[in-house]
Amino acid sequence: MFTVIDTETGGLDVNTADVWQFAWLTFDSHDQPVDRGSLYFFREGMPMDPGASRVNGLTYEYLSQYKQQFFDNLIRMFTVMNNNILVGYNSDRYDIPLIRNFIMRNGGPQFIHRAIDSRDAMQFAMPLYNKGTNSNRWKKLTDVSAMFGFTEEYIKEKAAEWFPGITTRGAHDAVYDVTATALITYYCKERGAVLLNQTQQQKQQIKPENLDPDVLFNTEDISNGNTLPVIEGLNAIPNVALLHQIIPTPFTVVEKDGDDLVIYKANGWSVVLRNRSDVYIKNATMEFQLVSEALGLFEKLLKGGS
Repeated sequence: MFTVIDTETGGLDVNTADVWQFAWLTFDSHDQPVDRGSLYFFREGMPMDPGASRVNGLTYEYLSQYKQQFFDNLIRMFTVMNNNILVGYNSDRYDIPLIRNFIMRNGGPQFIHRAIDSRDAMQFAMPLYNKGTNSNRWKKLTDVSAMFGFTEEYIKEKAAEWFPGITTRGAHDAVYDVTATALITYYCKERGAVLLNQTQQQKQQIKPENLDPDVLFNTEDISNGNTLPVIEGLNAIPNVALLHQIIPTPFTVVEKDGDDLVIYKANGWSVVLRNRSDVYIKNATMEFQLVSEALGLFEKLLKGGS
């Protein structure tokens, strides 16, 4: 059993920001949802950051109707968080410490938990997040949802199924974001990228070679009527980036050659991506693996013939 959580808050500082909305979805050992909810928090004097309101759509007028429920909701949130396996997107760094500090600032005890951060579970897909740049910044939950083929309409449909009677505003609503996180988590779980019985101290180091290759491919993105895999961040893969030193053109998958993905063709040679990391140049009779020392050879073959 584990619980997916998300918050909407009045700021980014985990030590001082208030929780404005808390949503959760608990799954049993058979991966069936068994508990869910959405709570709102308001107390007199609580800062209302206009910037936060613009993002999550929560206003003073809306939240103030929950003033009398503040401590009841605080206790309910604590019971969800305590002695539970918690799953969230960036929750280790943000949601969980923010919730803990919020509860304790308002007189509550510290909860005990185990955490699995679905963002960490997707470390194997870092090239996908970077979208062809050298940036180490992680993408927003909405971007990651789209990357895995989960449309806003589909997420709302699942939210209506998993949270009957609760309406979601869309992205930056905790119910919507919990639903998206749950879908991403199961996507990774089915491919061995997350173990839902792991503890915070026993996080598995995910390696691309241990995963189903389809994890790296957004096969929902079909262009020109074909079914070629689209690899977001293809040009950020180290060996592909190395190739840019002689071929500055951005690469895409142009055809499949057995298990190889052809990303460039010139002068009778094909440049292929193999095992989601290695780059080779090959023709009908021979092949060479790309290494930095062989860039000159690659350039000669691709630009000057065989």
